[in-house]
Amino acid sequence: KLTVDYQIVDNFYAKASVQWLDPEDGDDTTTGYFRLQRSF
Repeated sequence: KLTVDYQIVDNFYAKASVQWLDPEDGDDTTTGYFRLQRSF
């Protein structure tokens, strides 16, 4: 799992997350999200 938080400017943030699953007897799976957030 990899998560990155970044403050773009005051009160405005970006967050990205990626999760990778590699089971021994199945297919690899990759999921994630990207989020922008503003604080007031």
